[in-house]
Amino acid sequence: MITAKRAMFVFAVTALIAGATNVALVSSQESAETSLMQAKSDYAHRLLDALVVEDFGAVRDEAFRLKAVAETADWKAIESEAFVRQSEAFIRATDEIMAAAREENGDAVALAYMDLTLKCVHCHRLLRRADKP
Repeated sequence: MITAKRAMFVFAVTALIAGATNVALVSSQESAETSLMQAKSDYAHRLLDALVVEDFGAVRDEAFRLKAVAETADWKAIESEAFVRQSEAFIRATDEIMAAAREENGDAVALAYMDLTLKCVHCHRLLRRADKP
């Protein structure tokens, strides 16, 4: 049984690794991947919110957080070359978003965000296929 102290430690480490400041405390049965995936989802939604109002500083911050999650040691949903390629493509997409945001080019950020979204869809498709017998 996991103690409250241990659960708080796990939460703190996960938040630090993900660069999160407000990741919700997860139950002891949820995996690190689930927690990190929720953080990625939250960052992606906040990135879109920032893009809509052209808050390019917030766009860069959220893209950086997305990249940080994808680069953590805990972020390995499956052991496969295809997953590694998907993760690398995701990281490149976050780099493109950050570069476009530095230039304050809203259209380029929007296109890069769409590309990032496609990377998410493709990776989740890969993961669903990997779960099937």
